[in-house]
Amino acid sequence: MKKLSFLLLCLTFGVVGQKSKGPKLTAPIETAPSITAARTKIIEKDSTKMLVFMEVEFIDVQNQDLIKTILGQYRLSWFLAPEYASREKLSNGAIAIIEKDMTREGSKVRFSFEITRLKRPSAILFIEMIDNLSKKKISTDAIVRFNPLRLSDQFAVFKETESFPNMTNYITVGQRFIINNPNFPAEQLFMIQYDHVFDQAQSPMATSPRTSSKNMKVNVVRQIQSNKMISFAEEGLYFVVKDTANLESGIAILGVDDRYPRFTLPEQIIKPLQYVSTQKEMSELSSATEIKPQLDLFLLKMMRGNQNNAKVFMHNYFINIEEANRLFTTYKEGWKTDKGLIFSVLGAPNKIQRSRDREVWTYSQNQGFSEMIFNFIKKNNQFTDNHYELIRYPEYQDFWYEKIEEWRTTKK
Repeated sequence: MKKLSFLLLCLTFGVVGQKSKGPKLTAPIETAPSITAARTKIIEKDSTKMLVFMEVEFIDVQNQDLIKTILGQYRLSWFLAPEYASREKLSNGAIAIIEKDMTREGSKVRFSFEITRLKRPSAILFIEMIDNLSKKKISTDAIVRFNPLRLSDQFAVFKETESFPNMTNYITVGQRFIINNPNFPAEQLFMIQYDHVFDQAQSPMATSPRTSSKNMKVNVVRQIQSNKMISFAEEGLYFVVKDTANLESGIAILGVDDRYPRFTLPEQIIKPLQYVSTQKEMSELSSATEIKPQLDLFLLKMMRGNQNNAKVFMHNYFINIEEANRLFTTYKEGWKTDKGLIFSVLGAPNKIQRSRDREVWTYSQNQGFSEMIFNFIKKNNQFTDNHYELIRYPEYQDFWYEKIEEWRTTKK
């Protein structure tokens, strides 16, 4: 699904999967919830307006009323700029929302607002949330297209009974959903199901280009209507388009099992282990007739027979894999993307800088290494607006191998 912007505050502040280092409390102390992430989805409302859906996620949620927290604790506003680095504001406004227009799901609060379409192809939408108590300012951004519009600018994915769009790029097999815009009449669309297994990301120092992927085989082409409930019968990549003769853009959705973004089955677990394993180890795992015993043996050998260390490794490593899937899934699983690779092994960066065509992740100084910087370049992709490729350098090798060794000796 396109036009989905992640505010990776959980990455910026490095809170994902980390353990508290403070003293243990003998009695629970209620703390005020704070925002850890926000996501936006933008679609056309009419010829003059765009509709912005926003999902805000909190941490330190206990018994608080999150809707009242946003209404009473935060001021929200937006502005449009021509580019990321520009100080010019093309238009701006406050986000005036009322309680009846907000919904809550667990630690997430959802609402929507409108912006006026500009007479230009696109702009950068910045949304700011100011905490009235701490005075901290949190912002998220997204590229918004005004003209010409793509299918993903006109329609969103809505799960059954929900009026707020799905904010991920995946849907569970068997889950009923619609491709829809509540402001538009029904429209004929086509859903293409592909039969293709995507490769995992190459290492950061693999500067030789990967051999071209085999052609993606089309399994089924199915005609659907934009306001009719549908579901996936099996896992895989699905691509919704208006015209099967034009596949340059559309809405890509990954059909997944009901455990995703978690991996719990042995045959799922062995695949992400590629990032911290040798080729020989992976060959033995992949060729095993019984995966579970071979997986247990692999973990014990890697941890020199220490069962507790094996459990610690599996817990911590697959927290990163789950978060990579949740944050970076596009037309393939999040852990297979270049961002997912770096996140899986290194965890959350200390700082993220973003422009229209680049993201820069910085990891603070560690042991004998100065800060490490990873540059991701946005590339055109028919399935998503969020396809980024890492610029690879041989100089990453020593740093990368040291991090792999930390995993294999449970020093993470």
